Amino acid sequence: MSEQAAVYSVEGQSKEAVYFPAVVISKNEEMVAWFDDMEADTAHILNAAELQVINTDAQMIEAKDTIGEAKKCLKSITEVIKPYKQRVDDVKKQILDVERHYSDRCKQAEAILKGKIDARLTYLEEQARKEEARLRELAQKEREKRLNAINDKISKLVDKFSTIQEQITALESGITDDMTIEEAEAIRSKIEGLKAKLDNYQEGIQQKQFEAEEVTIIPTANIIAEAPAKVQGMSTRFELIPVEVTNPMAVVRAIAAGQVPIGAVTFNMGVLKKLANAGLEIQGVRYEKKRVIGVRS
Repeated sequence: MSEQAAVYSVEGQSKEAVYFPAVVISKNEEMVAWFDDMEADTAHILNAAELQVINTDAQMIEAKDTIGEAKKCLKSITEVIKPYKQRVDDVKKQILDVERHYSDRCKQAEAILKGKIDARLTYLEEQARKEEARLRELAQKEREKRLNAINDKISKLVDKFSTIQEQITALESGITDDMTIEEAEAIRSKIEGLKAKLDNYQEGIQQKQFEAEEVTIIPTANIIAEAPAKVQGMSTRFELIPVEVTNPMAVVRAIAAGQVPIGAVTFNMGVLKKLANAGLEIQGVRYEKKRVIGVRS
């Protein structure tokens, strides 16, 4: 007899009894014998059921006896197979435990590294903000210095004349091609103020004088700090993370207005997160930014 199959002849047909791999590996003779018996018994029961004709009470009794044999086989099958099923469950649990154990390590490593990358990028961004603030402060001081020099120059020029018209004429003639834009705009602003006085536009006098005396047309320097260096194969972005529903009724009104799907009515932070990162502004929800780091393999 083969270790893997036993061949039986039932009604002229060959049937194969295929054993469990565990039986084949262990060469469990007792299990091999059970398989042989079960193959023959179940084939006999099935064949008897297929050939059974029930036209008399005696034939009905025969059918009942065959059902009894089938139930007896089912009981035997359950009793024998149950320990093997338990072993399968145990092996499955062990496999899943192994998978979880090593997967958790990889996930922890990814989380640790992403946390360190986030800390580094946050540090670089903070340094960039500090540098930007420093440059803006220097630019502001330089702007105030230029502004004071220009105002002093205008005051000295205006003080030479007693009438407003003479002051306007002197200022207009004082605008030259070699002047800076800031100087020329400051003088023009002063001229406009003086013209307002001259034309006696009462409503505009104070505003025009203020514009003339406090020159505000000098643009603030546009300071752009250097962005952190990019790492090839890695991308970063910010997501809006819902932290707290500060105004529940505002959210309810947004739902009633059809701006927010009904799925957010339970204030599901996962739903609110998806909506926010899809570009939808939802009133009544406070968000904080969290960096999302993607790494391409």
